[in-house]
Amino acid sequence: MVQLSLEKHFEEIQILLKLYGTLKLPRSLKELSFKNPSDKLVHAIAAETVTPEKAIHLLPFKVTEPDVAQAISQLEEITDKYKASVTVGN
Repeated sequence: MVQLSLEKHFEEIQILLKLYGTLKLPRSLKELSFKNPSDKLVHAIAAETVTPEKAIHLLPFKVTEPDVAQAISQLEEITDKYKASVTVGN
């Protein structure tokens, strides 16, 4: 989903959030047991993601550590809003 966030495919993210919820798959860092993911953690994950040998460099555009960190943070926000809207809707 981070790649979808990088590519700004937000409708697809919404579809996957619902599917992941149905399948009981983690949708965020919080659901991966990182209670309050810090900026430091997000940047560490992003830095590892863009090391030279990673497949992320096969994307048709340049991807940097700040880009990935922003995409992760944005995805966390989208996921939080989605979960809040589903909770309110129940």
